[in-house]
Amino acid sequence: MNRIVLWGFSLAALVSGCGGGSDSSSLAGGSTASPSPGTVVPTAETNGSYLLTGADTTIAGIPVPPPPSDAANSTPAGIDVDRNGVRDDVDRLIATAFGSNGQAYTAMLTAAKRLQAIVAPASLDQASIQTLVDSGVSQSRCLAVTSFAGDYAAASHALQVVIGATLNTPDRIKRYQDRVSKTSAVIDIDLPGAC
Repeated sequence: MNRIVLWGFSLAALVSGCGGGSDSSSLAGGSTASPSPGTVVPTAETNGSYLLTGADTTIAGIPVPPPPSDAANSTPAGIDVDRNGVRDDVDRLIATAFGSNGQAYTAMLTAAKRLQAIVAPASLDQASIQTLVDSGVSQSRCLAVTSFAGDYAAASHALQVVIGATLNTPDRIKRYQDRVSKTSAVIDIDLPGAC
């Protein structure tokens, strides 16, 4: 049995959390006009958050939000116009890097959502952070086997790409480190055939 100790960046990318999303279609100012496909509009319910309507932008056949503006890095949460729990710049990177491998794409999108769930909220108590970490540990043990055909180096590299893109500003790194510095996890993996 191999014992793997996960701390810091690699663990948090795999922890489970919540994704965003809303079916709201009312526009800012109460307008009910239908925007043209691919239009990004502010939603009244979210005070300036944005909803992507009828996205016609794709990368590797995957619908993605438009490239974010320079304001994307002005806050730890960033910009997530399609409200799927992943910042738009990271959404686009994952589609570009992993869009040709459905399992890897899904795994990396999930990892980005979990990491963003730790970084984006203005406040998050330690118990919630520990819950996110604990619930993601079991998911991490099968990543390489299920999404990268047993190629642990490729899985590790993929995670580092997503982590680097998600924690791409000093504020995001600091928030992440502050939140997970008191957590750790140890998982036992019985290789081969653990998954």
